[in-house]
Amino acid sequence: MSATKTKFTNPSRVALAITVLLCFFSSRNYADDQAFNPSMVLIGTSLAIYEQQGLSFGNQLVPAVDTDLVVAPIDSKAAYFNVTGEPNLAVTASIVERKISITNGQAGKKNKMDVTDFTLGGSVDASGNGSFDNQGLLDNVRVGATTTIASDNNLGVYQGTATLRVVYN
Repeated sequence: MSATKTKFTNPSRVALAITVLLCFFSSRNYADDQAFNPSMVLIGTSLAIYEQQGLSFGNQLVPAVDTDLVVAPIDSKAAYFNVTGEPNLAVTASIVERKISITNGQAGKKNKMDVTDFTLGGSVDASGNGSFDNQGLLDNVRVGATTTIASDNNLGVYQGTATLRVVYN
């Protein structure tokens, strides 16, 4: 089979050129219609957490039987914090530890109590969700918890440390 040479006339060449240009421009416009712009918000401000009051179970007598003490986030003895960050952004607060021990500085079981069941409230909901205001303030993040005073706990001032974590959503 031999190939035959095709001869284009001037009107054919013009039509072919117009067809190629139309395809080029139509595909280009079509691609532009499908374009998208990924976006990202870079947060330029770090968070700062300021403890206003520590959690306190108050002054207690050693009970005759083991007794649970519960401090709810709405109680005056709950810990509370102010947090600063990026205005109008949502955050989640949480207590890192599930359980901590408070001690009176002495060794032994009779010199410690476990603190559990941390609860959140105030300017965050029970799940820890909240938002900074338009000035970047989230004030009154409140933390409550439960401890058990054993009937054989020794007298003393019991202290410990828990960690409040606040992260941007």
